[in-house]
Amino acid sequence: MKLLHKTVLVLIISILLISSVYIVFFTETKQPESNNTNDDSKNQNNTNENNSNNNNNNNNQDFTHIVLVEEATTTWCSNCPVVANILHKKFNSSDKPDFYYISMLEDKNIKAHNRLYNDYNILGFPTVLIDGGYKVILGTIDFEKNFNEKLSEAKNRQTPKLIINLKAKWNETRKELTTTAKAVTIENIFCS
Repeated sequence: MKLLHKTVLVLIISILLISSVYIVFFTETKQPESNNTNDDSKNQNNTNENNSNNNNNNNNQDFTHIVLVEEATTTWCSNCPVVANILHKKFNSSDKPDFYYISMLEDKNIKAHNRLYNDYNILGFPTVLIDGGYKVILGTIDFEKNFNEKLSEAKNRQTPKLIINLKAKWNETRKELTTTAKAVTIENIFCS
């Protein structure tokens, strides 16, 4: 039962991650003209499950743990912009970021509010939750130093071996993002 709970949590976090990647990518860069050849080749890779699994297994040697950072913030928080600016600068300082982040506006989004209070029991703002609460930073005192240390700890910790296939499709007409996530464990699971 715990495995099912963890899998569902991973799927929820994955969907949030897709949403944040979309927001960061499409609000900061222009979307390139669609190229049917590239889209077709991506779809061919994704539709052939055996090839996809083989490709994922071959690429696992180069794969690193990308950390998910959730920033708990509000519109009335006077210290929250300090944290937001540091996260934004650190994320944009690399072509290959080692984390993705989501800013959850507690007072503007009911889903963010529910996640912060039901899943994390938030104590104040700003709060930064690293890898689903593996590490937590409350407030802005020495934030950048604390963030770098806790991010490093999270990146280097042992994590379950999962293959997560995330897909997102933007419908320009309806202004709608459709996401799907599929998680498969590649660890041997022994039940007694």
